[in-house]
Amino acid sequence: FAGKHLRHSAASSASVPLATIMKEKMREKHLTQKDLAERLAVSTSRVNDYLQGRCEPTLKMARAISKELDIEADAILGI
Repeated sequence: FAGKHLRHSAASSASVPLATIMKEKMREKHLTQKDLAERLAVSTSRVNDYLQGRCEPTLKMARAISKELDIEADAILGI
């Protein structure tokens, strides 16, 4: 399934750090997957895909996640 916010990753190692950072920030901010999904205007399953490392966000979505969770954009992009 191809969505505009979905980039599948053949190597999940690139998405593991993002998932870890997202989970930590969500805990700090007391956000559920549903809360974050609403803020990002995506489905809860899309947020779950990011958190499970099943896909990586597009650049646009990475910026939105960075803003919502107060994460450095470089960390999301793996730079």
